[in-house]
Amino acid sequence: MTSVYAHASVSHLVANALALALGGVLVERLTTRARFHAFFVTVGSLAGVTQVALVGLVGPLVPGMPARVAVLGASGAVLGLYGYLLGANRLTELLVAGVELAPRVQLVLGVVLAAVVTLLTANPGAALVAHFTGLLVGFLAGRAHLLAPSERTQDRQPAVE
Repeated sequence: MTSVYAHASVSHLVANALALALGGVLVERLTTRARFHAFFVTVGSLAGVTQVALVGLVGPLVPGMPARVAVLGASGAVLGLYGYLLGANRLTELLVAGVELAPRVQLVLGVVLAAVVTLLTANPGAALVAHFTGLLVGFLAGRAHLLAPSERTQDRQPAVE
């Protein structure tokens, strides 16, 4: 969990903070503080663990790939927020509502979308598996509207006029 908050340099921290500020504000408005923080930490931790585990399994088999890797930063969690926004927005809802797709097909499309975005935003030294994992988990959570407050929570919050 602490790796989500640790960063390799000031520029790394600033880049993640800017990305978090852009996407985080939008997701924050959709949910409660507790749900937002729990989602951020969970997706970030899962993305980091997936990066370390997959590289640990595949690294020894691929020439030139390290057998061990460490992960620092919030980019997997931040990309999870962007994935959530992509999965839960009104345009996606309209597109999906107009087309009958089996759940497996939706999952495959989510995987393809996450892979394309990951490859388009790749740069040297980036934890691509963590980025992919964050995007995919965020997208699936968005499709399930995981962060939407329950009706009981909405009833307790004061109305904004």
